[in-house]
Amino acid sequence: MLGNQTVLSLYYDISSFSGSAFLDILYLKYGKEKADSFLQHIASEYADCIRNQHQDTSFVLQEKLEKLCGTFFDAIKDYLRNTECDADSKAQEFFSCEPRKGRTRYCDVVAIDMICRINQDVYPVGTRLPNSHTLADIYHISGITVRRTIALLNKLGVTETVNGVGTFVISRGGPDIPYKLKDLTLDDNMRNFLEALQILAIISVPVMLVSLPHVPRKMLKELFAAASIPDEKKSLVHAVSIGLQSVIRYCPFAAVQEIYKKLTLLLLKGSILRLEETGAEPVTGWTKISASIRKSCAHSDYEQLARAFQSLFQNNFASSKQLLLEIGVEGVEKITGF
Repeated sequence: MLGNQTVLSLYYDISSFSGSAFLDILYLKYGKEKADSFLQHIASEYADCIRNQHQDTSFVLQEKLEKLCGTFFDAIKDYLRNTECDADSKAQEFFSCEPRKGRTRYCDVVAIDMICRINQDVYPVGTRLPNSHTLADIYHISGITVRRTIALLNKLGVTETVNGVGTFVISRGGPDIPYKLKDLTLDDNMRNFLEALQILAIISVPVMLVSLPHVPRKMLKELFAAASIPDEKKSLVHAVSIGLQSVIRYCPFAAVQEIYKKLTLLLLKGSILRLEETGAEPVTGWTKISASIRKSCAHSDYEQLARAFQSLFQNNFASSKQLLLEIGVEGVEKITGF
């Protein structure tokens, strides 16, 4: 994961979330006054370790730090061990994942992805686009972002909105669209896309194993159908979309749902690489992976399905990295493999 700034950002988000949760637990366990005293003791002991680091051997210093960690986490574990857990409770703490913090124009990347879908006849010319609520649900964006996306598509001459009726596809878009949206080809956006693929390749197995038992049979049938589409590129795009949606909608952990929503949006930054694709392009390794997806869906083999998605993301990471290296995207070489 060396060089993956998205992981670093996620690490800070999780650390902040965990730190707040640990503090709440200590206050519940000891009360505010005793908890503050306990934390002051931990901080004082840690400061002593830092001051005396040159006097102690590395073994002694490691032993002190491990003992200190034990003191802190034993208090947390003791509270959790003696607290009843309601496994059916839907009330979960809010967790915010903000990769690459700062203002992000999601309408740009959503517009690019929709143009790709128009080019691949998912939304054929002459048809009406899904309504705003549906688009917001598909892309996990706000209503305001949907309106900005539609306004951008209208400006590009790809769609036309008829008040009170809806938005219709009127053109596939000309070859100049990538230049009109050249900001999406910035190196930083391409690195974000590659980092998201890398994260998904690494965490997909445990995340899908905990999510799939909650996914309805209907969605597994949709995944089976997506993996059966003859056009390999189109098949892959549909399968990835359904796989991500299965986690976002049915994973029992709200924090994981939030992380996957943001990773899905980061993946859209790579959509510009698909602008010239029709869906008929071959995908290396897809024949074997799609067969594995179909077999695992048919038999509800969650382990095999999770492994198939891991292979899918690993293959995409490797091929995308090679492509971005060839077109000279800066910083990509620092994002290592697995």
